[in-house]
Amino acid sequence: MGGRLRLESVATLVWNTQFGRLSCGMSALQVYKDLELLASNLELVARDIEHYCKANPEFCEVGGVMVNTYQASAQEIMKSL
Repeated sequence: MGGRLRLESVATLVWNTQFGRLSCGMSALQVYKDLELLASNLELVARDIEHYCKANPEFCEVGGVMVNTYQASAQEIMKSL
């Protein structure tokens, strides 16, 4: 795929989460909290990358793609909860 990261669909993530939850005996509440934490951390990292881009303009092209990907992933995770 030309070096591009392939992200799984949210439906696949949710199905895998349910399978993993049942396999590990995790409660639905714990999975919810973990996914919420993941989404929150993706947003935090995206903000950190934005700050880094401002200080290092040569990183903006790659950093901008990373920020968009992290923010979109966080939004999709939150929509799936």
